[in-house]
Amino acid sequence: LRTASRSRAARRPVVREALRTLKGMGVVEIANGKSPVIRRDLDASALNVYFSRALQVLENSTEVLMDVRASLESRAATLAARRRTPEHMERMSALVVQMQARLRDPAAYAALDTELHIEIARASGNLLLWQMIGSIRSSLESQSRQGMEQRKTEASLQRVQDGHAELVAMICNGDDRGAEESMRAHVNAA
Repeated sequence: LRTASRSRAARRPVVREALRTLKGMGVVEIANGKSPVIRRDLDASALNVYFSRALQVLENSTEVLMDVRASLESRAATLAARRRTPEHMERMSALVVQMQARLRDPAAYAALDTELHIEIARASGNLLLWQMIGSIRSSLESQSRQGMEQRKTEASLQRVQDGHAELVAMICNGDDRGAEESMRAHVNAA
């Protein structure tokens, strides 16, 4: 990076702008008086921006997102059933209980539902999968809220909740195939 700023071909304003862009993407850290440093950790903020923009410009973006979700979240459920820890199981189970209590509050339910899906991805033990699912978090929450608002009967609300409870039970029991099938059915029904 220092070499680029010293070369005659690259003017300071161009280099500064490039560095600001890389910082905004989470690729480099810049501290006053120090050379820029490439970050060693992963930051999914660029994915958040990408998916938010893609959902704005793509035709039939809901269907496209559901296809992506079905693949990513089914894999996450499979891996979560294999790799979950007692802490993951406790957190997922607690979220299901909280969701039951907020079943008639679409916004609160959607926030908890999103947390559950993120926790399942975390339990997968796959950092990239967790970050990819996390990058569509706002879309997940929005879809969940809209789905809950459209359900008008107690029975239809309870079916959604029962699907979550079944999914978490399969993950906690280590049933990887059952968890995968349950997640795929859940996403397809959403």
